[in-house]
Amino acid sequence: MPVELVELAAYADENNNIVDAASTSVLRGGKIVFNEFGSSVHIGEGVTLAKCDIILGRNSRLTIGNNCRISGSIIIGYESFISIGNSLNVTSNVSMRAVESTSIEIGDDCLLGSNISIRTTDGHPIYDAVSRQRLNPSQSIAIGSHVWIADDVLLLKGAEVGNATVVGARSVVTKPIPSNCVAVGNPARVVKPGVTWEHSPRHRTEQYYFLQS
Repeated sequence: MPVELVELAAYADENNNIVDAASTSVLRGGKIVFNEFGSSVHIGEGVTLAKCDIILGRNSRLTIGNNCRISGSIIIGYESFISIGNSLNVTSNVSMRAVESTSIEIGDDCLLGSNISIRTTDGHPIYDAVSRQRLNPSQSIAIGSHVWIADDVLLLKGAEVGNATVVGARSVVTKPIPSNCVAVGNPARVVKPGVTWEHSPRHRTEQYYFLQS
C-alpha cells in the first residue's frame, strides 16, 4: 500500500523508504507518496515546498539543496532520480517526471517560471511495427547552474541547458543548448550567444561573465 506523508519530518519505514529533511524546511499543502520500496528524499536547509506533490516509485531518489522554493509536482519512477541544487526558485506549478532509470539534474541558482514541464519520457513507448524495436527510449535531462527558464517551457527527453542560459517563454527544448546564450522557439535554438542574466540590477554573478581582452 502507498504511504502518504503530509508533513516534512524525518521518516523511515520497513520498506526502506526514508525522508531526511532539515528542520528549517517545510511542506505546505502538498504530500510525499512512497508507492513501493527502497526510495529516499533528502532535503536541505530553508526549503519551502508549497502545494508540491512528490511521488516516488521503487528504488527512486530525490535530493533538494538549500534555500529552494518549489511548487508543482515531482514524479520519480523505477530506479530514477532527481537532483536539485541550491537556491532553485519556481514561480508556480513546475512538473518534473523522471522514469525508466533516468535522471533530471538541476544546478544551483536557477529560476523556473510558471507552468514548466521537465520530463524524461514521452509517456508511452513507440515501436517499429516490423522490427519491434523501441523508437523513443527515455533519456535523462541536465540543467546547469544560473539558468533562467521562462513560462510554459517544455523540456523533453535528452534536453540539456548550459550555465547562465535563458530559455524563452513557450520554447520546447529537445537537444543540448550551450552556456551563456538566449534560446527560443520550437524546437529551441540559440538566438543570442555571449550573454548572462541577473535576478535584479543590483546583482552581479561574476563567474558567468567573460573576461575583457
